[in-house]
Amino acid sequence: MALTLSVNPFDSALLTEAGDKIQAENLEFIVVNSGYATIGAKGQVFYEFKRRDFEVTWSDNATVLKATITGDVTSSFTNGDTIFLGADTNYNEVGTVASVPAFGSGVTTFDTSVTFVAIDTQGYINNLSTHTNYRVEIQVWNDGVTTQLINEAFEYVPKQSGFLNIDLSDLMLFILRANDILSKYIAIKWREVWNEDTTDVFNTATSIQVVHGVKPQAINGTFLSINQTFVEFSGNAGTLGRWLTMFPSTDGLTGRASKLLFKGWANFMYYIVDDDFNTRTTGDPETEEYSEAITGGTALLTGPTAVPATVAIVEHEITNNNDSAWAIQLQIKEDTTNTEVFESYTLQNAEEITNPLMVQWLNSLGGRDQWLFQYNQEVREQIEGEIKSFSSHSELFEDQPTRSISTINAELMQSISVQAPSLTRVQFNAMRDIFISDDIDVWLKKDGSKKKGCIVDIKKMSYQTKHSLFDLSIVLEFEPGYDLFRNLEY
Repeated sequence: MALTLSVNPFDSALLTEAGDKIQAENLEFIVVNSGYATIGAKGQVFYEFKRRDFEVTWSDNATVLKATITGDVTSSFTNGDTIFLGADTNYNEVGTVASVPAFGSGVTTFDTSVTFVAIDTQGYINNLSTHTNYRVEIQVWNDGVTTQLINEAFEYVPKQSGFLNIDLSDLMLFILRANDILSKYIAIKWREVWNEDTTDVFNTATSIQVVHGVKPQAINGTFLSINQTFVEFSGNAGTLGRWLTMFPSTDGLTGRASKLLFKGWANFMYYIVDDDFNTRTTGDPETEEYSEAITGGTALLTGPTAVPATVAIVEHEITNNNDSAWAIQLQIKEDTTNTEVFESYTLQNAEEITNPLMVQWLNSLGGRDQWLFQYNQEVREQIEGEIKSFSSHSELFEDQPTRSISTINAELMQSISVQAPSLTRVQFNAMRDIFISDDIDVWLKKDGSKKKGCIVDIKKMSYQTKHSLFDLSIVLEFEPGYDLFRNLEY
């Protein structure tokens, strides 16, 4: 018996950019990626298995196809057994053993029911009669294979051809969500089982690093795969690592930074340290922060902060909110050569607003983005049956939006309309990522240490355009019985 793991997720063509070919039904698989990679679990995490019970050399015996197998395997076949015949070109079909298997000169031979067409020298046979209820069992473990992360085995049944392509993204996401983490190094163990015999030992596949991301993802007009966060660099901007944010460092329309730095609030940026990082860098990479004056020029503010050696998504808190600086620039460099490891990233200082509400969400790259929204002042109350609607007033919009509180089963279901005015097109496109996020929090404290989960009502999203800018309005909904304004600490 032979079951092989023929393709790991980081070799899978199903995980590459749009337009790449994927595996065909004839078992041909085109390997596109190689080496180390970080896998976006919200995409597809494919493992490909191939069952090949016996390797066979094919020949013709008058009008039928003849099988030749090395060694004495006569006890594994009986005349009349149902088998799957796999071959290079001409034979990939179900047939039967059509003669009594014979052993001689070191090989086992028998005829099959398949009509001879042409010579396919190499192939395999799966015996479908003797291996009933055949399946592949999968277990999920930590990187060191010391702890089983999900305490059960998952079973998958391949085709008669032996081909099995398993998408384990749901299991990977379950582990990330259950542990409230952004990244995890995971290994799988696997074995083949049939006839209810579970004595076969488990094999262990190469570990992979999984994140909440989706790949591919378009950034600045180019496709960015998750594993491009750390790539081998040569001082060329095209090879530098990228920050896990949907906001480009520079707004191509305005020439200014697209991501804002909110004064008086904690501000976070995210990046990946993968398992091959140390082989692609020398010295100890460090994160540095610079102030950037509106008249030009930069000055080192804080740092350097060492890049952690642990394989994970790193949350970097920007430690400076300099009132006199127009912007803050982030850089990750090698400490010995001062060579950039990441592209420089600029955050522009934002003006303070009234009635702020900080919203943070898990983005499509596996990091988190945040934006300071504004909610409107309540000026009057209307009661309509079980719906309490609060008209709101703001100088930002001509049409006055409303914030509503709905009573359901004697519990309050609170929703609030918040706005992000005067967004550039680049900012607006980045903000739209919140509508596909499954992890959204409203901050209850300005340092982000207390949060409350919510959802965005996609149907109630609206925006207006004026002078090439976008005024975005979204509705946040909270669980029944929760009152946001009683819990806000700012």
